[in-house]
Amino acid sequence: QHQLLPTAFNEQPIEKSHLGLRQREAAQLAGAIRIMVGEWWVADDDRGQIGRPVRYSDIMILVRQRSGFMDQLVRALKERDVPVAGVDAMIM
Repeated sequence: QHQLLPTAFNEQPIEKSHLGLRQREAAQLAGAIRIMVGEWWVADDDRGQIGRPVRYSDIMILVRQRSGFMDQLVRALKERDVPVAGVDAMIM
């Protein structure tokens, strides 16, 4: 039985039967980041006034530990053309 899971920020639903839990989470996070850039705005000064659209360089993803999820997340980001350093380039 196929079940469509809701995703963040109106991205296309992800079919539950085709992906594992961590793959779905990675896909949803990557999709949310892809949509945030250019659509969300950030304060660009100390007064907190809206100043500019969010850039990829504004976003940092923190994880508790390195795991297979990191590889899935990097893959999901790359599939959505989200610039990412990759696990090998990250200093932890």
